Amino acid sequence: MIEPLRELTDDDARRLIVGFETNEVYRFTKSETRERTELVFELVEKPFEKRFPLPAMMIGYYRGVLSGGLCFKAVEDDAFVGITIADTQWNGIAIVWELHVDAAYRRRGIGRSLLDAVEDAARSKGLRMVSIEVQSTNVPALDFYRACGYEVGAIDAAFYSNDDVAKGEIDVFMRKAL
Repeated sequence: MIEPLRELTDDDARRLIVGFETNEVYRFTKSETRERTELVFELVEKPFEKRFPLPAMMIGYYRGVLSGGLCFKAVEDDAFVGITIADTQWNGIAIVWELHVDAAYRRRGIGRSLLDAVEDAARSKGLRMVSIEVQSTNVPALDFYRACGYEVGAIDAAFYSNDDVAKGEIDVFMRKAL
């Protein structure tokens, strides 16, 4: 069952927002001249594991957006098993910062249901689009978002640090018009 997320404990946040593993990543290359800029993501085989550090400041930020009506949780058998944290931007876009489902509950439609709840809430608020922030290394998430009708709408080659390109972790915003 999907329901509004009204409170978030440190324990729940750290239990659900953990990271990912993959055997493929997107390699980013950029070439730029005055006449042409070319950005390329190429799928390559490369084992990759990411664990999300979740500082108190970030959890505090997430708590601050709970009242916006775009955050939801999934509950199965009285257990909190999925989460989505989203906020509204100035330009009429709902931005999803986190969407996670406990590993034991994946492949049951919970992630899609959480995303549907965000989309429905965004529509009811008159927003024009949903954007999801995801890393170029998180190929399973990128595949999931594409299957839900999202496409690459923007990238930021310095979102996480000034060394994102060298580290191979580029921020990708997957977008879907409402």
